[in-house]
Amino acid sequence: MTRYALHIRVSIPDDDGAEARDLFQWLAAEPAVRTGGAMTAEQSEPGDGQMTGGVLEAILLVVGSGVSLAQLFVAIASWRATRPRPYRVTVELPDRTIAIETADPDEALEIARRLESD
Repeated sequence: MTRYALHIRVSIPDDDGAEARDLFQWLAAEPAVRTGGAMTAEQSEPGDGQMTGGVLEAILLVVGSGVSLAQLFVAIASWRATRPRPYRVTVELPDRTIAIETADPDEALEIARRLESD
């Protein structure tokens, strides 16, 4: 069986880093993501007077064949359903960028299916 690695960048525009941190924790708890990929945080440069890194700007994922876009999109939609504000989540793939603006797992699944069939 051939294994592949897909590099994905997930971000939340207009976020101060708190929501991205929460999404990072949410995705880290997802069994498929936790076991089928690697996640790291992309942080901004520290500001003046800061000793440590800045805010969490994006979640970087490297996923193998064990993680599908459907699993990722459904996890993001499920996370969005828990938020008091409907944050838009941007998913950057090597060949396109998708905005996840739904909290409905079925709709997220359909978005992923359309992408995977392209």
